[in-house]
Amino acid sequence: MNEERGRAPSLPPVDPRRTDRLPPDVVTAEMLAGLLVEGDHDLVTWALRVALGGRTREDVYDTLVRDAMRLVGEGWHEGRWTVSEEHRATQTLIRALEDVAPAPSPTDRIGPTAVLATVEGEQHAIGLILLEHLLREGGWSVAYLGQSVPVDDLVRYVARERCDLVALSAALPEHLGEVAHAVAALRAMPRPPAVMVGGRVLGAADRAGVADTAGASGGAGVSAGAGASGGAGAAAADLGADWAGGTLRSAQRFAANLLARIPPPGADQQVRPRSPRGTRRSTP
Repeated sequence: MNEERGRAPSLPPVDPRRTDRLPPDVVTAEMLAGLLVEGDHDLVTWALRVALGGRTREDVYDTLVRDAMRLVGEGWHEGRWTVSEEHRATQTLIRALEDVAPAPSPTDRIGPTAVLATVEGEQHAIGLILLEHLLREGGWSVAYLGQSVPVDDLVRYVARERCDLVALSAALPEHLGEVAHAVAALRAMPRPPAVMVGGRVLGAADRAGVADTAGASGGAGVSAGAGASGGAGAAAADLGADWAGGTLRSAQRFAANLLARIPPPGADQQVRPRSPRGTRRSTP
């Protein structure tokens, strides 16, 4: 094995236990990718804390973390890193994210509920973990159901907990049918939640050109995320979702706008202002 392969870039001369008095840009995507592949949980946590000390969480997650994982994926695709190293990078990031998660707050119990899940068969869930942190900071009570959730179980949970938002994620093209099935099932509920769809599967949806069901399914319209391609917006319309996008920032903005329209605790929960049915929102 090439000794240089997978080796982390040189770290600045700092004490990993300290995160104060450091510029947030001292941590680069290349550095973070190398630490992830090395499986260095402590230094990955340190790097994230340094970045979060001077930047917003959405910015760190949308740029630093996303770019680092893109580099890890490219390294695996180009043969510089093995499958085992790629898996170690993923698990190291998940552990580090637990260490830098938002502190518990009262909204964790009393805020409107957002449900996060990957569709049945899908194992890629880091994007949902990042979104969970942003939603919790934004005032949502988040139920993270994790990977490969069957549609029937998802619908039962959403109905029982009277959830206002469901975020679905899938990466593999072969799971496009499961995404469409889940969105349709959620739309058919007596009290349908807003539905967000994310992940690389959106590209497959655009290529498949599935029929536009946004109006017929009773959807609340489509909002393609800022930075998303026109294909992502078209995919959202095809799938009947309220939002589909590229960036966590745009996902957070959509969720914040929805949260502002939900009646506070104690109000008549039957009144849920929603945007006109079948109305497409243009990409910001």
